[in-house]
Amino acid sequence: MNNCWFIVRVIKNPIQTYFKQNISVTEIIGEFRQKSSQIKCLKILFWSDNKNIDNILKFCKTNTYIIVYGQIFTSKNKQIEMSVTKIIPISSI
Repeated sequence: MNNCWFIVRVIKNPIQTYFKQNISVTEIIGEFRQKSSQIKCLKILFWSDNKNIDNILKFCKTNTYIIVYGQIFTSKNKQIEMSVTKIIPISSI
């Protein structure tokens, strides 16, 4: 599996779901900064057992940019998803 860095514009506000033992998943819908006619949007999944993710959620609002690091794959319904290990919010590019 290859890890890669992407600059992504957030399209919708993130949705966070909590599970047992303080494990949460944050789902962010975004688009690549360099627009491609083949790739419309990207679902970013960030799993965490740390409550510091709330700080990232404050910066990940609609029309903001983030840098994401993780593994990209295609789901069963041919939607592009990314399992992220690092999110870096940036104010503008």
